[in-house]
Parts: sequence; structure tokens; C-alpha cells
Amino acid sequence: MITLGLTGGIGSGKTTVAAVFQSLGVPVFNSDEEAKACYIDDSELKLALEQHFGHEIFNEHGELHKEILASRVFGNEAQLRILNNLVHPAVARRFNAWKLNQKSPIVMKEAAILFESGANNQTDYNILVSAPVEMRIERIVKRNGWSKEEILKRMSWQWPEEKIRSLCDYEIVNDGRLILPQIVKVHEDILRSANS
Repeated sequence: MITLGLTGGIGSGKTTVAAVFQSLGVPVFNSDEEAKACYIDDSELKLALEQHFGHEIFNEHGELHKEILASRVFGNEAQLRILNNLVHPAVARRFNAWKLNQKSPIVMKEAAILFESGANNQTDYNILVSAPVEMRIERIVKRNGWSKEEILKRMSWQWPEEKIRSLCDYEIVNDGRLILPQIVKVHEDILRSANS
């Protein structure tokens, strides 16, 4: 089984590209969604979070108080690193369990911070979804209603596209032109690898 990593900056169109791969029969693991699920049902993670950040980050029903946790890590790189070092292994465990239940010759792990989190250690090939910055900003404003300043701030938290590009095996450019032929070409190339 070949594992693909799919990454790209905020607003690049990762979700769209992942959906196309899914329609081609590639099961997709969405790391961001699965991380949210870990806060709900991964008892090992919840215990570690409580021990480090305090019991009050969860309410009486065991649900995460996102605002409280965010206030503990916002603007504090050391605390954010600790949070990431707790969450990323939980997501990796979840991915390994998910992968065992897949029958496809190719699976995909979609992760906004694929390299930053070390999730690329679980992948065989990595794909960057890229798009011009102005186009990404436009998409996020339309989708989330955020200000340009907020978007640029969030973009600055991610690695520069050039750095990610240098670590990826493929790039899908999502700049308003057709992305389907690019995706099909990558899929066919990887299928050949899976069958050889």
C-alpha cells in the first residue's frame, strides 16, 4: 500500500484536490478533522492535555474548551510546541489504525502541516497543492470572512511554499485553471508505482 501525503497552505484548495482523489478511489484521512476527534475520544491525549494545561480545558462533559486552550498557547511558542507534541502522535496513532482498515493500493493523508508535524514520516510520496497568495486570500475571505491581516498572520505560521515544494514529489497548481488533468496524471503515475 502506498501512502500519499497531501499538503498546501491555507486557501490553496487541498480539500478540493483530496475530494478528486477520493472520487478516483483513494481513501483520504483528513488530519485536521481527526485531530478534532482526538480531543473528544482519545483518553491518552486528554489525560496528557489535562496534566499539562489544567483540568479546566475540558468541561464537565469532557468536551474541550477551545478558548481556554487557545489562551494558554496563543503567542507562546513553547506551549504551542508542547500542544503539538501531544496532538501529533495521537493523530499518527489514529492514522495507523485507520490505514489497517483500508483495502486500496493507495491511501492519502491530508495535512495542512504535513512536514512541520512530522506526518511525512508516514508517507511514501508527498503532493503540494499551490495557488497564488492573492487567490488564496480571496478564497479565504469568501469562505471564512476573515480580514486580510488575519489571513496573512495565519499564513505566516505555516512554512513557506518554496520550502514545502522542495520536499514534495509532486505539485498540483490550483490557480483557476483545470486541476483534474494534473490530479489524474499524478494518480496514474502513483498507480504505476503501486503496481510495479
